Amino acid sequence: MDLDLHDQVYPGVPDAAHAVEAGGYADDIYVVDRAGNVLYENHRNADGTMQAPLGARAALIAERDRPPTLEEHQRFVDTARSLRARGDELEPQVDEMVRAARLVGRLSTTGWTVGTGAVAGA
Repeated sequence: MDLDLHDQVYPGVPDAAHAVEAGGYADDIYVVDRAGNVLYENHRNADGTMQAPLGARAALIAERDRPPTLEEHQRFVDTARSLRARGDELEPQVDEMVRAARLVGRLSTTGWTVGTGAVAGA
């Protein structure tokens, strides 16, 4: 995926979900986590109203803002290690993702060496 495009689109996703839910563009709306668990759902009634108060935007933001679980953190670490071990053109992108995760407090900095060809334990 084009990282610049991702960074341009990502901030607008909660507002887009709200527009879809509020504007009658979908009869059903779901917010799921990365594991596919439903975090929020709402359904349109026959009269065009939603069954529950609009909440897709808030659910997306809440999921984005929560700290990662230990399992999610470890999956990120394992994936970064694997990608860095390949030693190919992905190295700079992986390094940037690790830096970004650190900046937003989503990644423990213990044991990480970025940009030197090694990603140590976390």
